[in-house]
Amino acid sequence: MKSLTGWMSGRLGLCLCAALAVAGCDDGDDTAAAQGADAAAGQGGAGGVGGEGGEGGAGGVGGAGGMGGAGGEGGMGGAGGEGGMGGAGGQAAAAPNLFQFGVEVRTPAGPAQATYVQAIHRDQFDGRHIDNANGVEIQGIARLFTIGGWAFAGEWTAPLLHRYAVADDGTFTESDNSPLSFADSGATRVDIGQVHVSPEKAYFMWSATLAGVVWNPDTMLIEDTFDLTPAVREGYEGMMLMQGAFLFEHVVRDERAFVSTLHSSNADGLYYPNMTVTVFDTTTDRIIDVIEDDRCYGPSTMLKAANGDIYVSSYSFTGRPYQLEAVPYKPTCVLRIKAGEQAFDPDFFVSFPALLDGAECTRWYPVNGRYSYCMAIPLADLSGADNTSRAPGTLWQIDLDGPAAWPVEGVPAGSPFQTLGYPDSPDSLVIGFPDQIDALDSSTVYRLVPADSSATAIFTVDGLFRGFYPLR
Repeated sequence: MKSLTGWMSGRLGLCLCAALAVAGCDDGDDTAAAQGADAAAGQGGAGGVGGEGGEGGAGGVGGAGGMGGAGGEGGMGGAGGEGGMGGAGGQAAAAPNLFQFGVEVRTPAGPAQATYVQAIHRDQFDGRHIDNANGVEIQGIARLFTIGGWAFAGEWTAPLLHRYAVADDGTFTESDNSPLSFADSGATRVDIGQVHVSPEKAYFMWSATLAGVVWNPDTMLIEDTFDLTPAVREGYEGMMLMQGAFLFEHVVRDERAFVSTLHSSNADGLYYPNMTVTVFDTTTDRIIDVIEDDRCYGPSTMLKAANGDIYVSSYSFTGRPYQLEAVPYKPTCVLRIKAGEQAFDPDFFVSFPALLDGAECTRWYPVNGRYSYCMAIPLADLSGADNTSRAPGTLWQIDLDGPAAWPVEGVPAGSPFQTLGYPDSPDSLVIGFPDQIDALDSSTVYRLVPADSSATAIFTVDGLFRGFYPLR
């Protein structure tokens, strides 16, 4: 691995298509074959479709050391940790200033060749260009996240998780006891099935073998194992995909972890009809419930608001199966799990098409309990696209207090495959757009502040911008 100097003068170095997958999802080109191989190894891994393959791990909304601390005012979920935006049980902390991020170098057709892991300081949001010369190189898609002030990167070609200390000048140094191997779970790579409970506890879940692992991010040791079988839905065996760390597909609240769980297979034309969220007891490290709601299809991004309410968006690509598979129509949506409760709120339902002039929300980017953004694509454009995950759309801002929505000015057209956003503070978000929709060799990263509807270009990178997580 190369050493990384992350912020030097002038230069610096959904689709979780396995479930509710629709033709061609985020990194389906990379993962379709891999996911099929996983299916042969055990329980399936989502029927051999698409798989996942996005931009890294959690540590953001819902991850320990991510965008919020347990019970913290202004926090965005997760169980605190270094770099958290909420602080465990306290007042809102200052926004972090040092971040881990990733850049994927891809072929025009899409498959990731390598990921370069780097660091950037908030002071460097000044329009500079960042190349990959000093990045830590990982082959294929690297799963990135931060916990407890550490930067983590999971390999795509082996079940190995690396941990790095990041100096104030952005230099990455691999730590003691790194990498950690999850090979005993049957895993062949480090993928999205992760939950970050605290700086001392995390889960790694390999859906293909229904194996869960409890590991310690502080000691880099495996401490226990658990069974994922209770989350499997009857008639959809072999199709379950625990999401957890992708954008932000899990939330830890008190002694419960809520994890987006998909149970569908594009290959078999089977689409589980309900939104499903698996609930873990984080004291016993066991599944205690699967909560369901029939108003939307499978879940995707989650957010814990400052008051403890959890918002769950439906899966990003639900537009296409309606046209190709004659699946009954349900709009993309947001549901809520109220603070202190363990069920979907029957009185809360936000239909994205109702806000987006009939368009579907193919990627939801939450900032906090009020503001978020959506990549909006009309249903007809989704059904007519050769590759749903690359259908171009427009970015809209959403105010759930309205609810209301409007197009964002000052950003280009994007697609759910190419365009990903990450909160950099409790009140703002950074989002990367490729400079050309059909060319993935450069991206411009914007900072969006919803309170004043502003969008400012803050830096550019060589490749596809993926992953942005607070360190401190």
